[in-house]
Amino acid sequence: MKKIKLIAAFSGGLDSILAARAMVELGYEVLGIQFTSPFLGRSYLKEPPQEYIAKKEQDIGFRLHLVDLSAEHVEIVRNPQYGYGSQVNPCIDCKVLFFSRLRQMLESEGAAALVTGEVTGQRPMSQLLKSMRRIEKLAGLQGRIVRPLSGKLLPPTDLEKNGYLDREKLFAMQGRGRAEQIELAKIYGIDDYPTPAGGCYLTDPGMARRIRSLMKSPFEQMNVANSYLCLSGRQCLLDKARLVVGRHREECKYLPKLLQPGDTLLRMEDDRGAVALLRGKQSQENHRLAASIVARYSAKSVQRGYGVLLIQGEETHCYKAEPLDEMHLQQVLVK
Repeated sequence: MKKIKLIAAFSGGLDSILAARAMVELGYEVLGIQFTSPFLGRSYLKEPPQEYIAKKEQDIGFRLHLVDLSAEHVEIVRNPQYGYGSQVNPCIDCKVLFFSRLRQMLESEGAAALVTGEVTGQRPMSQLLKSMRRIEKLAGLQGRIVRPLSGKLLPPTDLEKNGYLDREKLFAMQGRGRAEQIELAKIYGIDDYPTPAGGCYLTDPGMARRIRSLMKSPFEQMNVANSYLCLSGRQCLLDKARLVVGRHREECKYLPKLLQPGDTLLRMEDDRGAVALLRGKQSQENHRLAASIVARYSAKSVQRGYGVLLIQGEETHCYKAEPLDEMHLQQVLVK
């Protein structure tokens, strides 16, 4: 008998892994869909997509596809219909966007239902029962969302009503506790999962300040490229320009991937120390200030006499920059 196919919303967090895995264990064919955008974490950017997918599929036990939702996601963060949560998180709008796209995939893949890792009462804006039902209706998915972790506490889905899912094999998790999820992960042999801090940057106060600075910026557009940049590294606002300085090796390797035409990449002559990206007004004053900031975070290279390289397209210039002092640094840092 052919297995019933399901689409699973996959965030990379433990709940989404467990929900999909629970349905695999019950004999369903599951295809996980992970949306990507500037606001949804960076784990999928650390390695080539196919390598990330292959590694994840081995860890989680079901197939996974990445789907880029960047342009649509940036637009609803700029202009949400249903408002923000505690930071710049338009949770209702995001859920409707995600579920609407997943509904399209249900049809194109011939899948019977959508699986999510939602736990009733876990998140105040989008995971209370009233909110769940409202989002289902807005996305056109009434009765088609299976939430295995809280299934026993929720109204029967179409899959249950039609006799394709035994309600007694679902779970009754609720609230913000994690003990049941951790125990279930042990049963499934899942030990590689992130801490339950949430994978969405929009709820993080520090990241939200960066996003607000971009929203209010008189010289920048809030688009996909600028959103990725403003959520990376140390942020400095210069004269009609944004300088982003890598804080550690991983960020210093990542920043060059964000280069756009007209940007300047900064690094030390000895290829050690900080790497930075300057976007916006490319004036001599901004170049010198940016070089001083990079020198500030590359003390050992400066002590050895190395300069700061400014690379723009095919042109490279070297500045023997003095590290910027603390007072002037604090004036340009986005805190």
